[in-house]
Formats: sequence, structure tokens, C-alpha cells
Amino acid sequence: MIDNKPEILDKMLVHDVFKQIRVMIFGANDDGRELFRLLKPLIVIGMIDVIAFIDNDSRLIGREIEGKKIIIPEKLRNYKYDLIVVAPIFFVEITRQLIDLGVSEERIIPYSEDHMRNFGDLDREFGNVKIGKYSYYKRGTKLINCDIGRFCHIGDNCAIGLFGHDTSQVTTYPLKYHFDNSVVDVGQDSTADNVRKLQRTIIKNDVYIGERVTIFAGVTVGNGAVIGARAVVTKDVPDYAVVAGVPSQIVKMRFSEKIVDDLLDIQWWQWSDDKIKSCIEDFHLDVENFVLSHK
Repeated sequence: MIDNKPEILDKMLVHDVFKQIRVMIFGANDDGRELFRLLKPLIVIGMIDVIAFIDNDSRLIGREIEGKKIIIPEKLRNYKYDLIVVAPIFFVEITRQLIDLGVSEERIIPYSEDHMRNFGDLDREFGNVKIGKYSYYKRGTKLINCDIGRFCHIGDNCAIGLFGHDTSQVTTYPLKYHFDNSVVDVGQDSTADNVRKLQRTIIKNDVYIGERVTIFAGVTVGNGAVIGARAVVTKDVPDYAVVAGVPSQIVKMRFSEKIVDDLLDIQWWQWSDDKIKSCIEDFHLDVENFVLSHK
């Protein structure tokens, strides 16, 4: 029914399998809508009732999703519920917010345990991927053999570290899967581009990657770069460049060469959390004044 998200069911059904569970969904974004769709079979048979959606985006307040209101977190006190399921990847921060509003921590559960990979306030590593603190990526994005710096935000449905097939062979088609019964391990695909597959992809710090971007293995994306939605990146991207297109091309440089050099010297992404907090208003200055303040 919703076998791909058993952890949610396990946590929900611990409460009382004989009682309808009243659920609030935090997040009126795509993840929240997906969660609502996944829960529909249980809603239909009366096991679950979704009371409302909660969101921090004031633009959404007052709207509805399939007849369910979107409310601000402060309105929670007006509703009766058993659980709040947090759909966005920022589970830890949202949990803190809800606890500050008086919600019991036991009533808050994540949509997916993968939130610990998708976002974290510490450097983290899993498999062949390393990600710096505060960087995040959406659930639909695939990361392969890559290093991602700090304070990067990566959109949904991206593929980073893609290696493709070896075009120098007679065919790129995996014939052995169909004509040689000894080959069943997709990891042993002889048509894969094994040279590119071994090349590590580097995303440096403070990089913004739009939705549905493809970045090929071995590419380095510089600090402060911006990659437009649906771009296909096949070669290195300079620091603070804006690139877009298929294949991607430099659209412009964000700042002058001198400002870029100054920002690379400052390396604000290496600052401590306390320093960032104390200087938070400086990030709203124009870049020239920011540089003057921190050179």
C-alpha cells in the first residue's frame, strides 16, 4: 500500500491500531503533497485522518490541499491531533520550532529517516559521498562519488556524478543482460564508462544548483557558482560563475574579479556558527560593503 515508507506506518501504528490517528502534515510543499497521496489508502479505510497542513510560508496560508487547510504553526493550539509528520528535509529545525510552540517531541516524526543525509548542521559522509555542514539536497536528487562543500543548496531531481556509457565500444547497449545468463549484477555493466566512473565530482562551497541539473563525473564546480535549472554540466565551472543550458555555458560572472578574489580570501563558509550568527546582518549588505567589513 505504502510499502516504500514503512517507518512512517510503524511509528503511526504504535499509538493505537484500533483508533483513527489524527495527523497534521508539516509542509505544504511537494514532499507534503506526496505524503498525503501515500496516506490516502489509509485515509479511505479510516485508519488515518489528515486534519490540516502546516507551513512557514505565509504565501500559502489560507489555501487548501484537497480540502485540507494550510495553517501557520502558531495555530496548532486550535487543533486536536495525535501526530505531526514533518515532510521537509529540515526535520531538526522544524522539531525545535514545534517544541518551542509547546508540542511534545513524542508527537513529531519525520516523513523519512533520510533527512539526516539530506540536511545536517555538521559535515557528514555516507557511501562514496561527502557533504559539508548546512548543505542540503532534495530527496529526488542522486549523488554519486562526489564531495560537496558547505552551505550548498541543491534542487530536486538532480544527478551529480553521472558517468554514462562508454561510447568507444561497438554498442552502448548492455547485451549481456539479455544474452549471457552469467551477468546479473548491474554494477558489472561492461558498457559503463569506467574511466569517468572513477572520477570524483567536486562541488565547492556556497553553490546553488537548480532543479533537474545533471553534472557529469569529474567536473569541479567552483565556490559561489550558480547552475540554472535543467542545465547539463560537462566541464568545470569557475568560482562565482552563473551557468545554464545544454551543454551549460557561462551566462555571466556574479561579481568582478577583485570581489571574487576577496570573497575567496574571506571564505565565510569556514566561519564558526557563532561568527556567522554575530555577522548575520552583514550578509544583507551589498557585496562591496560585505567585503570591506571582513577583509
